[in-house]
Amino acid sequence: MVHVSLLAFKPSFRAYECQEASVMVFDRKNNVKAPPRIGRMNKFALVDLIKYEVGQLSSLAHPRILHVQHSLEDTKEFLAFGCEAVYASLDSVVIEEGIERLEMKLGVLQIIDGLSYLHNSAKILHGNLTPASIYVTSSRLWKIAGFSFAVAAKEPDCYPCYPWTKKLPPILQPDLDFLAPEYLAPNQQTVTSSADVFSLGVLICWIYSGVFDFSDIESRARFPSFFC
Repeated sequence: MVHVSLLAFKPSFRAYECQEASVMVFDRKNNVKAPPRIGRMNKFALVDLIKYEVGQLSSLAHPRILHVQHSLEDTKEFLAFGCEAVYASLDSVVIEEGIERLEMKLGVLQIIDGLSYLHNSAKILHGNLTPASIYVTSSRLWKIAGFSFAVAAKEPDCYPCYPWTKKLPPILQPDLDFLAPEYLAPNQQTVTSSADVFSLGVLICWIYSGVFDFSDIESRARFPSFFC
């Protein structure tokens, strides 16, 4: 999701189908709004990103994409929707438990399969492929979520680019640590699927390196060694 720490998920049970499920819940008390200085036409909030993401997830049907089982419920206190049974987000699993090498390899292949579907069939750029946007199910399958910044192709392999800016809170933008450099280029209007491939490469390094803190100078200095 946008930031997994803000979306709590809990186990549930669909009795009429005898099927396990999870419920994703966002407390509106944690909502963040864009500052007024960016202009009325561009004004949005974290709840808008979550609504957009659930809409994107609901429209996609693929074994590597997190499956929505119950549509979004929107109240004054919270947003919630039901999905297939989730064990944890990938960042939580890696940080708190660690992952065996075989599961890493299988998981990465599943992400690649999901990205291939998005780019070649759905014609969608994910735009924010990070450890927090990958979910590990109760059966240890890796599923892609986090579609808050996904965009549809304007032309073959040509997607709208919305550059990262200091005018917005980081939580209302893609994770800068995993973002392709094109998003920082002045006046960049479009990107290709290679932007997601760049994020995938950084994600793979993050998985295999054993949790990198990209804000740490020493970590940044050691990071290139993982490409050797």
